[in-house]
Amino acid sequence: MLTKEKRVTPIIGVQFTLLLLISLSLLLSGCASTPLLSEKRNAELRQAFADREFVFRTDWYEYFHIYEGKTGHRAIVASKNPSRYLRRAAEDPGDYFASAGTVGHITDVQPEHTYKLHIHFSSNMGNRGFITIQRSQLTDQIATAAWVEDQLTHSAIQFLDRSTMVAEEVEAALPTPPQQPTLTAAPSPTLTPALATVAKPAIRQFEAVVNPSRIRHGETLKLMLDYVVESGDRETIAVTETRSLLFNGKALPGYPKEKIDRKSSGRQTSAFRQKIPSGAKSGTYTYKGEVCIETGCVSRLIRFSIEP
Repeated sequence: MLTKEKRVTPIIGVQFTLLLLISLSLLLSGCASTPLLSEKRNAELRQAFADREFVFRTDWYEYFHIYEGKTGHRAIVASKNPSRYLRRAAEDPGDYFASAGTVGHITDVQPEHTYKLHIHFSSNMGNRGFITIQRSQLTDQIATAAWVEDQLTHSAIQFLDRSTMVAEEVEAALPTPPQQPTLTAAPSPTLTPALATVAKPAIRQFEAVVNPSRIRHGETLKLMLDYVVESGDRETIAVTETRSLLFNGKALPGYPKEKIDRKSSGRQTSAFRQKIPSGAKSGTYTYKGEVCIETGCVSRLIRFSIEP
């Protein structure tokens, strides 16, 4: 009898071990059964966002994420009383990737987990990073292109107009400019206040931005306009965007550049690209951005320099 017991015991131990391994395997496979987004949806998101240009509306850090359309630091692990370590980790912004106003373009869209989507980008300064969109669960039904765009543009970024123009190289055979006076923003014309019964068109929150502020020959300059249109009691109004490049007080050949379009109420962002030719003189230049509607114009003067 003793001999039989000694022979049976190891067999029972092996069977128990096998049963335990099978149970763990089934448990793990069950935990990991929730699939990532389908390849079809991945392809649709890449097609919708790859190579699109945008401007950061807020400083972006490694551990920032978007949840329900709002940006914030990484979430604290669910707990009624999180430890001091977890609190500090949640408040840590991580590595600094890009500041507000930085221009970048999307390079890829990748699902990283069943609840996490990474929007990879490259900034005009050469920095690479990703914007994280989180939700309790991401499915093909949730992560549509429209939903992703809404999450991104709620408070994190502003896409540049898809129809932005590309300028050809222009000659700049002008003499080296003398010392430039300090420029101030052009005064905005006083628009007639809206009547009690009639809302009149207006331009609000106007900004003109030149990026980068220091540039070398062969690089591309972006002349941006950002503003809010109020179309009043009409669906659309005529808006004229004008960009001028000045050197020594004179407009460069081929400028100003003018674009007329009808726009509805809302924020408008557009960019004009100008490649700096090898023959351009080094020195200080001026970018004048202007937007006009029927009630008046608003403009800004921004200085930038072409380095030797």
